[in-house]
Amino acid sequence: MSRDPVEEEGKMCDQEEEKRIRRNTNWLLERTIRSAVEQHLLDVNSSGGQSSEDSESGTSPASFSTSTKQRRRQSEEQDEVRHGSDV
Repeated sequence: MSRDPVEEEGKMCDQEEEKRIRRNTNWLLERTIRSAVEQHLLDVNSSGGQSSEDSESGTSPASFSTSTKQRRRQSEEQDEVRHGSDV
């Protein structure tokens, strides 16, 4: 039984589209989770709260907040590069 080339091409396009959607969905989910966690950490730090881990390590909320901002900036730059390559 021979296969219809048009049908096969349609399936390949569907698979590529599905891969692209999955990549974009994963990117969005990862970014959303990262943003929520970072916002939570910033909220905790701005309220003056200090976790037991911070106390044990001697990390002050101010220095922790600075490193969080640096990580966020680096993360956003990486996300932009990755997202730009998906387009």
